[in-house]
Amino acid sequence: MAAMVVCIVLLILAALIFTLLIAGWVYLDAKEHGERGWMWVCIILLSSPILGGLIYLIARREERLPCRFCGWMVDKNANYCEHCGQKDPICEGGSGYLQDLPAEELCGDFARKQKRKKRNLRFLTATLLSAAVMIAGLVGVILFAVNDSGMDTNLDWNTGWVMMNVEKSWDNVWTFRYNKASENYHTSATLELNDPQTEHLAVDLHFEQGEKMRVLVIQNGVESEYFLQSSEQTQYLPLTEFTKGKIKVRFYNNGVENVDARVTVE
Repeated sequence: MAAMVVCIVLLILAALIFTLLIAGWVYLDAKEHGERGWMWVCIILLSSPILGGLIYLIARREERLPCRFCGWMVDKNANYCEHCGQKDPICEGGSGYLQDLPAEELCGDFARKQKRKKRNLRFLTATLLSAAVMIAGLVGVILFAVNDSGMDTNLDWNTGWVMMNVEKSWDNVWTFRYNKASENYHTSATLELNDPQTEHLAVDLHFEQGEKMRVLVIQNGVESEYFLQSSEQTQYLPLTEFTKGKIKVRFYNNGVENVDARVTVE
């Protein structure tokens, strides 16, 4: 439990740091491009750092520099200032214009670009580190949750399809029904087992077309496999090989249709 709490704290802190780093970089970059930095920070905080950051990258302007005539922030490649209308608002020293940029400003501009590159590299490194910690914390929370619930840690991806599926799990009773599904489509639920020696898995199962449905009962790597037919009577499956705790019950489709099931432990 303590390890899970540590993973949750790391996950929250990493997510917060990740968000602040993205917001900080966007704010500074927006100011350099003549954008409203705080507006973009609000967009990131209200949406998400990833979505807000992508929107900013798509919408941000090209690098903007002050016009040498009026000081208005214009595109560095602009031919005319959109504010005063003067030609060549940005030009290097020695261009022949009276208002060309002095050599010291050119050196300062180069230094600013180098400083910006170093800053971006630091932001990128810190962002990647916080993202890695966030992912590690999320994986840790999932693994601890799975282990504490007594479930198997082997991921079982369900890539099949199902039509008209309705499921409900409440008070240790699991019900599900669907019309059609692809071969080997499966659905699962977790139930509580209190006394393996006296309790059974009680299954009310009705379906059409196929002959049997495959059922797996899983707990901590221990599996029991059954094949059940459609029946008007409740079918009871033994659970003596399991221990007290949570069990996972999984039903596989084997060409059956119009499935209606109620599963509990009693």
